[in-house]
Amino acid sequence: MADSLIDLVSNYFDPDVTTKLASSLGVSLDQVQSVIDAAIPATLASVAGVASTASGAQKIADAIGNADQAMLANLASTVGDKDMATGGLSFLNSLVGADKVSAITSAVSSATGAPAAATQSIVGVLGPATFGALGQLDPSAWSSGDAVAKTFADQKAAILSQLPAGLGTILAGTGGLAGAAGALKGLAGSAAGSATGAAANLGNSVTGSATGSAQGSQGSGGVPSWVWIALAIIVIAGVAYWFFKMRGA
Repeated sequence: MADSLIDLVSNYFDPDVTTKLASSLGVSLDQVQSVIDAAIPATLASVAGVASTASGAQKIADAIGNADQAMLANLASTVGDKDMATGGLSFLNSLVGADKVSAITSAVSSATGAPAAATQSIVGVLGPATFGALGQLDPSAWSSGDAVAKTFADQKAAILSQLPAGLGTILAGTGGLAGAAGALKGLAGSAAGSATGAAANLGNSVTGSATGSAQGSQGSGGVPSWVWIALAIIVIAGVAYWFFKMRGA
């Protein structure tokens, strides 16, 4: 097995394939490569979202098992076929949802600067090619729903690390890898908010206690209350002394 599922799929998009794509779509070779580099992890993340449920994982396993393995050997000669791209998009739409496929193509086009139509065609080619590549793995990695779920769980770090900026948010609704990342961020945010709130409450409590103590131990003008008590005693004593002295006189 390749080091990552991304490497596994990328290996089939060699210079012959990318050159043919660039020529047939009328875009630069650099743009084609940029779209491929962004769309492969995005496609795999969307598939992982489907595989995050038991029924979805079995759906992915069935799709891999039914994929046309022979197409990979002839990829360079078929990528210019518009029917292939159109069929690939329909395949992805039925598997992960047309809204997600549309979101992926739009985000990848914006991130790479490639024309939307060209990006859509490349994603259409990537769909069946991805499942054909996954079928090259040992059957123990995809022949059942449980196997598919484990395969994507083992690869989640590699896929998430190479998602284009913004794609994680778009794919969060699919659950799976992107959804887990969003959930972790949400939990981290909640924990941070709770900690901040607790710290603020504690700070307010301490400040309030200190202020109350200080105010309780001071009279007006900030003079400690015991000073005023002492002065009162002195005044009373002085008045009493003067009163009794005058009576004695």
